[in-house]
Amino acid sequence: MKSNFYIGGEFAAQKFYHYNEILNKFKGGTWTLSGRYALELILKELRLKGYKKIYIPIYNCPSTYRVVKKYFKIIIFYDLNKKLNPKLKKISENSVFIIVNYFGLTNRIKNSKKIYIIEDLTHSVLNKIEFRKNHTYFASFRKIGVFNFGGWSSLSFNHNLKSNIPYMEEYRKKKFNYLRKKNISNIEEKNLLKLLKREDKKLISSKACINKADIKSITNKSESEIRIIRNKNYNYLKRKLKNQYFSLPLKNSDTPLFFILKFSNIKIRNNFRNILKKNKIFCPIFWEINNKKLKSFTHSKFLSQNTLAVPIDHRMKMSDTKYVVEIIKNYDF
Repeated sequence: MKSNFYIGGEFAAQKFYHYNEILNKFKGGTWTLSGRYALELILKELRLKGYKKIYIPIYNCPSTYRVVKKYFKIIIFYDLNKKLNPKLKKISENSVFIIVNYFGLTNRIKNSKKIYIIEDLTHSVLNKIEFRKNHTYFASFRKIGVFNFGGWSSLSFNHNLKSNIPYMEEYRKKKFNYLRKKNISNIEEKNLLKLLKREDKKLISSKACINKADIKSITNKSESEIRIIRNKNYNYLKRKLKNQYFSLPLKNSDTPLFFILKFSNIKIRNNFRNILKKNKIFCPIFWEINNKKLKSFTHSKFLSQNTLAVPIDHRMKMSDTKYVVEIIKNYDF
């Protein structure tokens, strides 16, 4: 069995779709070009209000840390337990606390009026979200849609809206053309990837606020279709790869973002990732974190260095999912 196209990696679309029910779940607030800038708007506001201390999970996207350290000098990292919930004994009063919903999970922390809670919805935007009054929310939409951008903050800010539609459209076309190439040389592939990375960096680093309508759509499928496909793919992999995966404590109402494989060490994980890449299966690393920082965070270190996220997204047909299983079973890790 062979795959005609790449599995995983960047999304692509031939055209804009004007309606999207997922975006409509997020009422009010401020729309931005990236989740990173949505978070930055929140942190900037909190610094002005006098907050000085912030707690963030060490197992997190490095770009989040880069934004945090621009606005806070007192940064406290925390570890996760096996259910990927915060693992720490005490949180100081009058501090900021960032919680992440990993891989489609919905995490919770005990409410406290003396702690400012920011919840990252990036991995759980497909879930039924119960917005809490004492939480502030932000999200990036780049992992589930046809665009590599789109962010949202639940806080409203005064801003001048800036349209980036022409630039978005140009980026989308280039990405679609790259992803749909069946025969491509290594040199051509490297050149196209360099071009896309340059374009992507310009776009997601832009600190522009935008109209929600400017994003147009993140996918051409309904939310219910996406949930069905992702759960079907996830459960199929779970059945076929019984002893090789990291079990996520998902509820029936959660929609998984990826299927997580586990490995005995980072070297085997990285070698296996390269094998999958050669077979046109692209798996992201969540996340590459400085080993010195991870030293005292046992479970976060395991997640960072011993796991690999396998795509199960709604672009995949069952034949693609079976192909992924076939390739994985062909190699002993």
